[in-house]
Amino acid sequence: MKGASERLEREQRERAWLAWHIASLPLQKKFPSEKDFIFGGEKKRDPRRKSPDELRVIAQQWHAQISGMKR
Repeated sequence: MKGASERLEREQRERAWLAWHIASLPLQKKFPSEKDFIFGGEKKRDPRRKSPDELRVIAQQWHAQISGMKR
């Protein structure tokens, strides 16, 4: 039951995120290009292998971002 409850809460947050972004689009002065809108303006990825220290920093940044979304 707890897992189902968490799934429903996550799905509701996802719908709220989508609704907020849809509602904010008309308020932008410059509408984003289709590519930027769909892919979020992703930059080219760095093809070189990353060192363990670089991977640790990336993981810490990712964890901090995910932890902030749970609030």
